Amino acid sequence: MLEVKIILKKVLITALIIIVAFILQTSVFSNFELAGVTPNIILIVTSYLGFFRGRKSGIIVGFSCGLLLDLFFDSYFGVYALSFMLIGYLNGVFRKLIFVEEIQFSILIVALSDLLYGIGNYFVFLFNKRTSFIFYLFNLILPEVIYTVVIAFFLYFIIYHLSHFMDKSDGKKGDLDFA
Repeated sequence: MLEVKIILKKVLITALIIIVAFILQTSVFSNFELAGVTPNIILIVTSYLGFFRGRKSGIIVGFSCGLLLDLFFDSYFGVYALSFMLIGYLNGVFRKLIFVEEIQFSILIVALSDLLYGIGNYFVFLFNKRTSFIFYLFNLILPEVIYTVVIAFFLYFIIYHLSHFMDKSDGKKGDLDFA
C-alpha cells in the first residue's frame, strides 16, 4: 500500500510539473517573445526530468509533453510525442554519465536538446518548403536555444528540488516506478 502511495505521489507531482510548464509556455511566455521566439519550457521539463529521473521517466515525461503539444497544436499528430520522447530518453542516458548536481552540464544538455529539436523540426516541417536551413538556424533555432537556456538556468533549481522531493519518499534515486 505504501508503494502505491509513493508511485501516486510521483505521478501527481510529475503531472503537475508538466501542466504548469504547458501553461507557462502557452500563456505566460507567449507574451514575452524576444527576437521572434519564446523559450521552450516543455523541452526544459522533458530534459531535466529525463536527466534527473532516468531514461524510463524521460520517455514517459517526453511522450506526455509531446502528446499534450500534439493535442493542442496543429501538426502532424505524433511528431511532438515522438520528438520529446526521444529527447527525454537521451537525457536519461546522460544521467548515468554525468553528475546531476552539475548545473552547467544540465544546462548544456538543455541547449543540445533544443538544438536537436529545432533541427528536427526543420527537417519535418520546413525542408520541403525550400526554407534556407542557415536562415532558420540563425533566426529561429539559435535565438530559441539562447532564450531557453536562460530560462532553464532559473528552472533548474525548482525542478531539481522537486525531483529530490520525489526521491525522499522512497529513498531511491531514479526512474519513476510506474512504467
